[in-house]
Amino acid sequence: MASKAIQVMVKSRLERDASLSTTSKNTEMQFSIARALEVLETVNNVDEELYEKAAVKIMADPMSGSNLEELDREETEEDLVMCMTLLMYAQESSLHTREPIRDSALTGPERRVRDIAEHFQHSPETIGRHFNTVLEAFLKLREVNIRPPPFDKIAPEIKNDPKKYPFFKDCISAIDGTHIDARVPLHKQVPYRGRKGQTTQNVMCACSHDMKFTFVNSGWEGSANDCREFATALADPTLHFPHPPLGKYYVVDSGYPSITGFLTPFKGQRYHLRDFESRRAQNAKELFNQRHLSVRNVIECSFASLKQRFPILSKMPRFPLSTQSRIVIACCALHNFIRDEQKADTNFVWFGDYNNLQRPPDEDFILPEYGNSSQRNRARKMDEFRKYIANELALSRNMAPIE
Repeated sequence: MASKAIQVMVKSRLERDASLSTTSKNTEMQFSIARALEVLETVNNVDEELYEKAAVKIMADPMSGSNLEELDREETEEDLVMCMTLLMYAQESSLHTREPIRDSALTGPERRVRDIAEHFQHSPETIGRHFNTVLEAFLKLREVNIRPPPFDKIAPEIKNDPKKYPFFKDCISAIDGTHIDARVPLHKQVPYRGRKGQTTQNVMCACSHDMKFTFVNSGWEGSANDCREFATALADPTLHFPHPPLGKYYVVDSGYPSITGFLTPFKGQRYHLRDFESRRAQNAKELFNQRHLSVRNVIECSFASLKQRFPILSKMPRFPLSTQSRIVIACCALHNFIRDEQKADTNFVWFGDYNNLQRPPDEDFILPEYGNSSQRNRARKMDEFRKYIANELALSRNMAPIE
């Protein structure tokens, strides 16, 4: 497929350029139109007519949203990915200092469709049509890079940290929810208003230990309960939630149920970072909660990085609700793309440090009692497993185990 071939070729070219840049006087890697075209010329099975049209238009104005105006809307998915990959790499500035999507006029909170239409001298309908075309192209990245990590391997972020390994060696990802700004018609606003009174959509995500999203479920009302969204994600096969295999698990906060495959902290104990600033963990349960938080905090870092990179998520334009939901998914896909291609990205470096987090922790939701024996048994198994890890941690610190 053309899209996969492009990704392979772009990655290899970037690796070569990175090795050359270390010996050159130019410290910033320049991603030029010529290099992007050179990469694409090595890809087989690309429609020549489409390639020529895309190349000419992008060379004429690489940042313009009108450069896709004459492209046939019935092109294949691979061709759309090809065009958008070319768009992303046809920038004269380095990704070290500039992210093309963030710099785009479409993402700035102060810019709207009418402003962009005026800038490019096209009608709002034309701008909207091309926006949707570009959005659909970016959504194709979801199928490529929003995927779970290999379940049979231990993440380097766990294996190389003595505070996490071997205690959390079977943890595959972290799960949490976040609120994204939503523009909702007046007659539909009530269910979208969260506890802060703003209209938002509740987005549930899973995140691997390297800050990449592995599952995104967007579009829920801001007042929706996290547990209901979580239960739907697990039960609805159309959402393709990556269920953990036997022996593996996700780390979640106390707002989620303690069932097989999902490890929660001890309730009634200190948990958040600020709780341990003035006093170290005093017992096995507190020590477990502190280490559990250090594993789960990767998703808090990812949310903070995502919102900082894409201002559109903080002040969403007045698109239809379905489009607003898809914008969130596209931003998560681009977040993963940049993570893969630019390990030294300043955004990831900054938010990879837990001390730089600006997002306050969500208030924990106290789960009601389970209603049937099967659910209680599943909860009991994970509670025993949590106790086992806590006692292993206590043993490593010469603390008294949990009886």
